[in-house]
Amino acid sequence: MAGLILCTCWFFISLNMHQPAYTSSIRLLLPQQIKDVNLLQSQLMNEPGVREVMFDLKALSAYIKIDKKIISRQQLETIINNQ
Repeated sequence: MAGLILCTCWFFISLNMHQPAYTSSIRLLLPQQIKDVNLLQSQLMNEPGVREVMFDLKALSAYIKIDKKIISRQQLETIINNQ
């Protein structure tokens, strides 16, 4: 009986659960003359579809999680190269 109640509760809870958004991780090279990493991170994070931004300055790389349905790699490369 307790199992039936637990399963019923879980069923109703699961009805309200949403599938998480699918994200892709990409790596972009940074220009050698990068000026302000904090400004670039703010610009990238303000773009729709960007979920997370991390930098590896030794490798001159940006690791970015994006929703490809909203933003493309080319758009991000344009933002980085215009910084």
